[in-house]
Amino acid sequence: MTERVELQLTEQLKNAFGQFVEMTDDAGNSRVLSLIAEFRLDDQAYAVLLPEGAQESEQELYRIIGSEEEGWELESIEDDDEWEEVAELYDELTYRDEF
Repeated sequence: MTERVELQLTEQLKNAFGQFVEMTDDAGNSRVLSLIAEFRLDDQAYAVLLPEGAQESEQELYRIIGSEEEGWELESIEDDDEWEEVAELYDELTYRDEF
């Protein structure tokens, strides 16, 4: 029997930054991304972002870390299994009304 996992939609980044997030990489290059969705899965929050000028298929998935008091940060998901699970669940959430 498979375990049913529930995603909880959140708005912590949207409330803190609005619809757009500016990210700066280690080399100091910044880019603007549109906040597509954010949700909580178990005890971890995630964000789906779309780089400015990119196509919808180029959405990026990040882990949200921090708190309202300390500030929010986005972190790349390095673990392939975690990334696959979160991406699959987001796809199910996004496309469930199409079937």
